[in-house]
Amino acid sequence: MKNTLFTLSAGLILSASVLTNLPKSKIKIYPKTQIHTDSLKLVAIDSFKNRLDSCYLTNTQEWSFKNLKPGKYNLELSNTKSKQRAIYNKIEVENPKNLHKLNLYTLDRKTEGDMSTHEAIDAYDKIPSSAAYKWSHGDEERSISVAPSLERSSKAPTAMVTRSKTSKGATKKMMSAEPDIKSESVKKPKIIKTTEESGNANVLTAGIWNDLDNWDKFEKTHTDAEVKNAENIWGIHLLNHRFGVEIKNNKGQKVIGESVSLKDNEGNILWTVVTDNRGKAELWCNPFDASISDKKLSYNLSLTINEKVLNLGKIKPTGTGYATYVVSENITTNPDVDVCFVVDATGSMGDEISYLKAELMDVMMKLQKSAPCSPIRLSSVFYKDQGDEYVTRKMPFVNRIDDVVSFVSEQYAGGGGDFPEAVHSGLNVAINEMDWSKKALTKIIFLILDAPPHTENAKDIQKLMQQASEKGIKIIPITASGIDKSTEFCMKYLAAGTGGDYIYITDHSGVGNGHIKPTGVVEDVDLLNTQILKTMKKYSQWEGCNKQDTVINPIEPRIDIFGNEQIQISAFPNPATKYINVKSNVTAQKMSIYSLGGSLIQEKSEIKSKEVKFDVSNMADGLYILTVIVEGKAFSNKFFVSKGLQGID
Repeated sequence: MKNTLFTLSAGLILSASVLTNLPKSKIKIYPKTQIHTDSLKLVAIDSFKNRLDSCYLTNTQEWSFKNLKPGKYNLELSNTKSKQRAIYNKIEVENPKNLHKLNLYTLDRKTEGDMSTHEAIDAYDKIPSSAAYKWSHGDEERSISVAPSLERSSKAPTAMVTRSKTSKGATKKMMSAEPDIKSESVKKPKIIKTTEESGNANVLTAGIWNDLDNWDKFEKTHTDAEVKNAENIWGIHLLNHRFGVEIKNNKGQKVIGESVSLKDNEGNILWTVVTDNRGKAELWCNPFDASISDKKLSYNLSLTINEKVLNLGKIKPTGTGYATYVVSENITTNPDVDVCFVVDATGSMGDEISYLKAELMDVMMKLQKSAPCSPIRLSSVFYKDQGDEYVTRKMPFVNRIDDVVSFVSEQYAGGGGDFPEAVHSGLNVAINEMDWSKKALTKIIFLILDAPPHTENAKDIQKLMQQASEKGIKIIPITASGIDKSTEFCMKYLAAGTGGDYIYITDHSGVGNGHIKPTGVVEDVDLLNTQILKTMKKYSQWEGCNKQDTVINPIEPRIDIFGNEQIQISAFPNPATKYINVKSNVTAQKMSIYSLGGSLIQEKSEIKSKEVKFDVSNMADGLYILTVIVEGKAFSNKFFVSKGLQGID
């Protein structure tokens, strides 16, 4: 496996016939202590670009896939430290759980499209054990050192340059290694660049944290000077201002979706919030005032329920924990779930946005499983900054998940320039311009960004946090590469202030630029879409849900009609589960189905009928592009494949 590791990590697929040992004087040995195994990730990908399984190099220098079956796959190798990524096509994996031997196939392409000549190489037995090799092609001979991508301080011979913004608004260059190989006899691996076309779901990794459940740790973080500075920059002061309450009736039922207000002794309302699916609410006494509230003072609590205002009595700052109140009212719960995705679409998000879009589209298709008893409405806002192509672009709340997925797929990163962005504009559209349900089980904004608001908009951020609380909207930030500690705590304040969680993308996936280490958390890292779905489940479960008896949100399939005045094309059903039928008033020359990244999935040519049927039963759930060529003109339309959205074929 050592030799396989060296071969893969160098980014080379070499023919055994051209490998020879170099003289010892030319061999540069890299000590094993420099190989950090936790940064080497191997992903198995099928022919439809579905990521089936992944694993990291073990301490015994082995690969071990947990769920992968033996077979031929495309393998993606990434080094999360050096950011080098390479993909190897058509690799035979014989023993996925104990991968000592990895058969690498060299493709000898004699003519365009000719891949008939395959030479199998047993990398473990036949490749020499030295840490450097040479290969020859004709009269040319080159020496290759294969370990740099495993070395902590390695420098690549050539590099691709991408740019990301720093916290000071400057631009820094991020280097990604690419092997320097010129021989035509060597199959050069495809280097995966973080472009809009290369994103896949189930790739990004993230941690999740709730400061409200770990209040003592949250308090300790504020002994740090940088954190105190962030608190002053954003003017949000939560310590010693917290009033956590839990409300239920005398039958033990949780009071959900009702307004709770914190009042001073003169009856002035200081904060209003809506109880969540657990009957809990977070209230704050003057959180935008730097002065510390007097713990000896008492405040009043009131609940508006069944069109009545109930005085619940006195309350003092709770700090850790919740004060419990019991009412005698009958409880009715509206099971509706509203979710809005607010996304930073400025240029600095370019290193991750294609993956984020793929993750979001994947999450949207799976949301119903997290809230099986609830009608789900989705919306989205993409924002940039003042002076860009647009400041905000929105998709209103709809109950057709495929419509929102299509909207997200059409958005791209660009613009920006300085470090801060128009976060306040994106949040304002989401909170105040969207048609949120007046009473709902769950209202969530997932705020995805890699840069802070402009500091001159700190007051706007404070106001938006309060408005979200009044409407019962939890803001759950998802921070990407590039944020600093000030941005981190701005997001943590928004999360805690509205009763939500804080999600932060990590380096484990190897995608994007570096991510800062989160402050005051115990790391619990998983796939990003898993963390989002866990959060959704946490805030949408309720005691009135009987999963066995409830079927919610079937998407009514529709007929899509496209073309022009002379050529009419229809595709049905959308979404599709087994088949999609395509009809045209003029016989088409060719019909093709592509992934959003441009990969050809299916194609039909020499068509003799005006109606064609595609079998999509083996295609992964997701959004695809149908292209129909008629009379030399190409017409395209997006359609959805989802077995889980109950489309009808």
